[in-house]
Amino acid sequence: MHKFALFFTALILFCTLNANAQTPQQYNYQGIVRDAGGNLIANTQVGIRISIHRTTPGGTIVYQETHLPTTNQFGLINLKAGTGTVISGDFTTINWGKDTYYQQTELDPNGSTGGLTYTDMGTTQLISVPYALHSENTRLVRAESSFGNLAVGLTDYNLSGSNNLAVGFNSLKSNTSGYENIAVGSNTLFNNTTGTNNIAIGKNAMIYNSVGISNTAIGGEALFANTTGDFSTATGSGALYSNTTGGNNTANGYHALYSNTTGSYNTAIGHSALKSNTEGAYNTAHGSYALHSNTTGINNTANGYSALYENTTGNYNIANGINALFENTTGEYNTASGYFALNLNTTGDPNTANGHSALDNNTTGNFNTCVGEDANTSTGTLDGAAAFGSDAVTNANDKIVIGKSAGMTIGGYANWSNLSDGRFKNNVNENVPGLAFVTQLQPVTYTIDLNKLQRHITAQMPDSIAARYMPTPEEIAASNTEIRTGFIAQDVETAAKKLGYVFDGVNAPTNPTDNYSIEYAGFVPSLVKAVQEQQSTIQQQQQQIDALLKRIESLEKTHK
Repeated sequence: MHKFALFFTALILFCTLNANAQTPQQYNYQGIVRDAGGNLIANTQVGIRISIHRTTPGGTIVYQETHLPTTNQFGLINLKAGTGTVISGDFTTINWGKDTYYQQTELDPNGSTGGLTYTDMGTTQLISVPYALHSENTRLVRAESSFGNLAVGLTDYNLSGSNNLAVGFNSLKSNTSGYENIAVGSNTLFNNTTGTNNIAIGKNAMIYNSVGISNTAIGGEALFANTTGDFSTATGSGALYSNTTGGNNTANGYHALYSNTTGSYNTAIGHSALKSNTEGAYNTAHGSYALHSNTTGINNTANGYSALYENTTGNYNIANGINALFENTTGEYNTASGYFALNLNTTGDPNTANGHSALDNNTTGNFNTCVGEDANTSTGTLDGAAAFGSDAVTNANDKIVIGKSAGMTIGGYANWSNLSDGRFKNNVNENVPGLAFVTQLQPVTYTIDLNKLQRHITAQMPDSIAARYMPTPEEIAASNTEIRTGFIAQDVETAAKKLGYVFDGVNAPTNPTDNYSIEYAGFVPSLVKAVQEQQSTIQQQQQQIDALLKRIESLEKTHK
């Protein structure tokens, strides 16, 4: 017995459809018949049996038919599936849109006998056929030219309103008088009744919108819950998903402004930006996860990945940079510019940080300012402190530090000027000690133990932050050889206390990480007083000398 091979190609007819078109219940089928050696079987009648299986290649046969075509000189056969001799089933009742179907083809090379002995030639999934044939039963396209409406999909449409376009299953299903809407995708604008000028593209986009106007939703379930909110734009899957009545919002990115319900005038650009926002308004988030946890906070601006990530109800904050103000929850009126700036701030306000990791140690401190890379406070609770310069660390309330502890020069081209207006001074007393104080001072030279100093200042910082301020071996070596001149603050403090002198030239520590410091300008009044006292003594002595000289001169004249 000869064995035969069948090689076929199924061709699908795509029809141009209109309201009156009838789709033919058939599709073209071509096959080439060869023997086992690959030789064409030309000008021969053969038997073909076609079976349509449902769901799987070996599934239930929903339709079966036979054909007796004759091959041409090239071994080619042409037939139309759906028009053969029916063995079982009804080709016209096959619901192509509800399941997956497979065509099994069998060949009887002795077709002249009527097709009795069939050999299985294989099973192929039908992919494109269902579209062409399914349109017969679904009224795929409807149009009302008088109102400018066009609907394309798998259901009956309510084509009230005017100039609407609906493409997809149940799109604009409930529309009554809404006009100039565009709905593309399954269930898009499903509940819209009177809403106008809306654009919804993507499965379930704006599904619950009823009367909201001038909204744009692009992406699966974008603006999903919107009902009456107006003038919002959502681009990305799930963007503005929960929005109901909030208006004038812009969300661009997966789940951007996802939980927003009534918040308005928000802008979120990036994956999950402003994701948790519910009622917060006038917020701007640029960057993935920016303002991610914000719920009701208002007037916040976050630019950068995870900037203001933990903010919930904090207001009027500005964060520019990756993780800037990351931990902030309820803190307000903070400004952070730079990677990790004010990163650990939770409830502190209003603080200003400018520079990479500036003020990133602050947690609940208020009214602090740090400018410069790693400019910081020694603890997270200081108030009114300021640090200017790279690695500068301020370690007390209301204390301003310029520059880091390692050797540097601070200067300018004019003298420092302090307030000294008599109109604003009360309780003026001439009680500044002079020589009594100055003579107890002990001028010394010294070097700074830089490593010990830095460990003291950073003792309450997290280790990860403190490590950034540890001096290099070169800085330590330089500090150990730099000879400085001055006083020991504790010695000056002791001298002042002995005299009962309240001396403001010594600043004693106010917290465990603070350090003694001296205001050398504060010594000037005592030095002036000491000079005055010395001058008074000199004048008294001069008077005595002058009197003695006169006596001497008188005695000399007497003895001549």
